[in-house]
Amino acid sequence: MLTRTYVENQVAPEMTSFVNRWKQAIADNRKIVIGIHNGPAHRDELAAVAMFIIRFGDPTGIDVVRTRVMDTLMKCDVILDVGCRNEITADGQVWVDHHDIPSEKEVRDNGIQYAAAGKVAELLGMPREFIESVIYGIDAMDNGQEEFDGKYPDPLSFIQAFNADWDQSMFGKDQDDNFQAALDIAVQVFRRILRTISVNAEAKKQVTECIEASGDSQIVELPRYLGNWGRTVCEWNNDHPDAKKVYVIFPAKADQWNIQGVPTSVEEACFTQVKPLPKEWGGLRDQALSDKTGIEDAIFVHPACFMGAWKTRMGALRAAEDALNYVESDG
Repeated sequence: MLTRTYVENQVAPEMTSFVNRWKQAIADNRKIVIGIHNGPAHRDELAAVAMFIIRFGDPTGIDVVRTRVMDTLMKCDVILDVGCRNEITADGQVWVDHHDIPSEKEVRDNGIQYAAAGKVAELLGMPREFIESVIYGIDAMDNGQEEFDGKYPDPLSFIQAFNADWDQSMFGKDQDDNFQAALDIAVQVFRRILRTISVNAEAKKQVTECIEASGDSQIVELPRYLGNWGRTVCEWNNDHPDAKKVYVIFPAKADQWNIQGVPTSVEEACFTQVKPLPKEWGGLRDQALSDKTGIEDAIFVHPACFMGAWKTRMGALRAAEDALNYVESDG
């Protein structure tokens, strides 16, 4: 079994000999070569290769060889999802496969068996959120664990469109070209997902700072729209049930400040709030909304009353304050 010391956002120490091999390849101005099986392409090896490209593709690039010929695989720097070997050799050659005998299958605590993608993700130190939201589903699918179907996103489902049709050969240059085309897309998709994870982590940090700055107020002011703010505030409310935040205000664009109700759960974000805006405000716009609320510069309140907007910060803040004190009439 290949030992993997998982450290988030850091390549595992077991990869040291490969890192040295990669550095030597750069010095020699040659590309790293990854070997994978030929024939039908699957999410598993597509994901594994894409992660290697993201971590080690620069500056010289990576070539992919699709074959089951052992003599050819032995000449590669990295061999994934083929070969029935799991080891990193002293000279830095990486072998990662999951086609072991059943008694040697690696299984996570949640029951999902490791495929090549999962092992590679840990070796390369991919973010924990990326592994849990993307790689878990790929591993489960490649291992035929149907009980996990639909429980995880499937960002590489497009691979099916790049496999040859029944009247075309699954082996040969055409299918290799198809895989390369899919790989280019997979790398872009993964880069985008990883970027979103990174910026959302920064957003969570900023939202948390704004929550703390709000003190005892039930209104949180953000400097701008920050991704996943609803989840962050909702999680804070769950940890502070006696001091819940109710509304968030932030500048949405020039001359517009939004007010939004804090969701009651991350699953019901935006449509079930700790306290919605008053029903009497719902669906009103412009002067009609200003007349109803007594607050100038109104823009709108959504008919579902989960959000609204005013032209100024003071307008949005006053709307939030009035909504906090508003008591819905029984009629």
